[in-house]
Amino acid sequence: MFQITEKDTPVLYALPQSVRDKAMEFNQLYTGQNSVAVRAGWGKLLEQINKAIQSGVTVNGKTHDGKATFRAVCRELGISPSTAYGYINSFISSNNFPPEIQQAAADAGLNLALDWVPGAYTALNVEQAKLSEPNYVRGVIARLEDVRPAKGGKAKKSVEQRLIEKFADIFEFTMDEEVSSGLIRYCMGQAAKESLNSAGLETWQALVHQLATDERASQDSARQVADETAR
Repeated sequence: MFQITEKDTPVLYALPQSVRDKAMEFNQLYTGQNSVAVRAGWGKLLEQINKAIQSGVTVNGKTHDGKATFRAVCRELGISPSTAYGYINSFISSNNFPPEIQQAAADAGLNLALDWVPGAYTALNVEQAKLSEPNYVRGVIARLEDVRPAKGGKAKKSVEQRLIEKFADIFEFTMDEEVSSGLIRYCMGQAAKESLNSAGLETWQALVHQLATDERASQDSARQVADETAR
């Protein structure tokens, strides 16, 4: 049974009672169900929690900003931050789109919470009476996926941007949890074995080898400078 304790959930324990109540409510509602309405309900609670903790929190002498606090809360609730933000997006979308569109978008992997989507959806002049027809709904989603963001909207992220964000999330997580370098190497190795084919493994092994070589060269250079200075 989920409980908020100083030992097991230190970040939640340090937050105001109103936030802890929302976290408990989320835990009670969080089940294996996976409909749009259910996800939106989870997202509503998570959005309320996220807004309430933007000032951050101090736990065991360590201060977390709002973003780090929310990530920590997510982990204590047993979900990843990316999953939590997905639920929040479902909640935001639930206020702007019919359930049929929400479900079809979720099935297609289209994020209705993107800034440009509401305007594009309105421009399609969707016929509400036809939303009971699956083919019509799929056609609406297909047309939305083909629409480019209007000027000022958020463009699709490049591979480079997505990689930077994913690595940044990993780095922040390892810092928050104070993960040792040995555990990082082990987890990287295990993930590589489970996810990569032989060509992918060669690419990552070459990258890691180059990083290690660069690090040794940097350390050797620093020692050389220190020795010359000592003379």
